[in-house]
Amino acid sequence: AERTTLVAYKEIAARAAVLLTLLSAPALIKHAATPTAGFATIGWVFGGFFVVSGLIAFFATAKSPMTASVTHHGRLTLQLGPLVENRPFAMVTLAFLFVNLGDAVFSGSLVYYVTDVMHQDASLIMKLYPVGSITGILCTPLWTMAANRFGKATLCRISLAGNALICALPFFFPPGAGWLMYPFMCLYGLFNTGARLLPGAMVPDTVELDQQRTGERREGVIFGIFVFVQQTGFAAGGFVLSLLLALAGVGTTAHGTGRVTGIVICFSAAAAALYGLAFLASLGYRLGTDKPPDLASSSL
Repeated sequence: AERTTLVAYKEIAARAAVLLTLLSAPALIKHAATPTAGFATIGWVFGGFFVVSGLIAFFATAKSPMTASVTHHGRLTLQLGPLVENRPFAMVTLAFLFVNLGDAVFSGSLVYYVTDVMHQDASLIMKLYPVGSITGILCTPLWTMAANRFGKATLCRISLAGNALICALPFFFPPGAGWLMYPFMCLYGLFNTGARLLPGAMVPDTVELDQQRTGERREGVIFGIFVFVQQTGFAAGGFVLSLLLALAGVGTTAHGTGRVTGIVICFSAAAAALYGLAFLASLGYRLGTDKPPDLASSSL
């Protein structure tokens, strides 16, 4: 329960940062002498935030108590051991890989769906993203309470399945009905928050399981792999989206029904499929009960 609560704070901070970025970036460009100067200002301001936040995190935790780590695998070739030896960790990591792929495809294709399919101005994006972010912030405590009551794994599967189903809805939106995007983004923000919050809260449980089985504390390796997969998934998602958009004819002189259909498939079907794969991967997560290993049943 404490782990879920801690990760919930991180999720709220992440979505608040997205909201702050969306609000501040256009203002910085607007007040600059030229667009080029505006983007340069954005680089300096956000870069400064990166440096300051990193230093705050370092100095705030520099004197925290440390636990002695006993690790016998010193070679780099063995550092992927947890993915092979720890099935619950492998499954939650695979699920989160597909979540980040889905997020990248969804976010990158949203502007094409809004402009080419819904025939709305691209500025609508500046309203839709805050709707999703604010919904996510408001729903984070609800996901936390539900997960602590019914179990993280169960709620994680519900959020992933819900995320996949919600992304399928745009298939049925009539062209020009831009107002439907507002309730859609509310639903997306609701389920996507759970899809990002709960895997991160489940990983620490797999760390204790790993220690119980191996006698080693490998949380550095485990979280390193988890974050690496997260960032790789988001980056690879951009590449996957570029391929899908190229097949859809976006960026060329192609027009008409074929182009619109391709964009809908990218935005809706591709994202839904990736979140669906995340759900399927989460089914392989088995940790006895949904409690820390020292409290779980002997089935571990």
